[in-house]
Amino acid sequence: MKSKLLSQSTGVLLLLAAASGQGGQFSFTADFATPPNQANTPTNVWQYFYRIDMTNRTGVYERLPNYTTSIQGSGTEGWRGEGDGPPYIGKHTGTDTYFTYIGLGEGHIHPDNDRRGIGIGFRAPTDGAYEVSGAVRAAYEVSGCGSINWYLDKGSGSNVLASGSHLRGGTNHNFYFPRLNLAAGEFVFLIVDDDGHYWCDSAAVEFVVSPATRLPNLVIQTSLTVYGQVGHIYRVEYIDAIAAINTWTPLTNITLRGSSQFVLDPTPPPPQSRRYYRVVEVP
Repeated sequence: MKSKLLSQSTGVLLLLAAASGQGGQFSFTADFATPPNQANTPTNVWQYFYRIDMTNRTGVYERLPNYTTSIQGSGTEGWRGEGDGPPYIGKHTGTDTYFTYIGLGEGHIHPDNDRRGIGIGFRAPTDGAYEVSGAVRAAYEVSGCGSINWYLDKGSGSNVLASGSHLRGGTNHNFYFPRLNLAAGEFVFLIVDDDGHYWCDSAAVEFVVSPATRLPNLVIQTSLTVYGQVGHIYRVEYIDAIAAINTWTPLTNITLRGSSQFVLDPTPPPPQSRRYYRVVEVP
């Protein structure tokens, strides 16, 4: 297992006050509260899609047509395709013996084996600045399984806000945008595809959007550039002080899609302090 110590660079982001009249917090899993919203219509705040061409993500997608309170005995309530099984998007509302890695109340998203993506779409109800956050956790059902690719798009695939490719499960990969300007009717999509055998490509997901209500301030964010071999998996770790014996904290895992890749630390230390990073190749 190889590791390399990285230096850090910082950027400054100015946050402004949010527009008013946007409503409260919007959570994708809250859409499946009792009684659930069983109409996947073009005017909903949350909408659910499938058969997405991952190489040409246009932002105009086909909606999942069927709602059920129990999908294939998976303990999941939500939207699915034509059959009683993948693809589906929903909320894990009941216990089961198969999807034990997804907790009660978590979002559950499961592509089909058609090499197409499925997606959760947030449609902005009004013009304004929004705070967007969430997490994706590649899950597994049998030993050696579990692999997904995911993208957070503003509108279409030409406006990628965040992305990742994750093998196996167990670790949440978070995304966070404190201020994202959206026009009324504009979408943000969280899209997942079946990277491997579809029985192994389900994931636990969280997707929350709320009005950006922060007062003007400065936020220091740390940007890193990771270099390595294309297709290899690397783990970025950090410590805030170097000692004789160091315990490194994992930040994120990435799969290099080029000779270098940009990584953002969304929670760096306060100004005038230091943080040290290293990259470890995951065997």
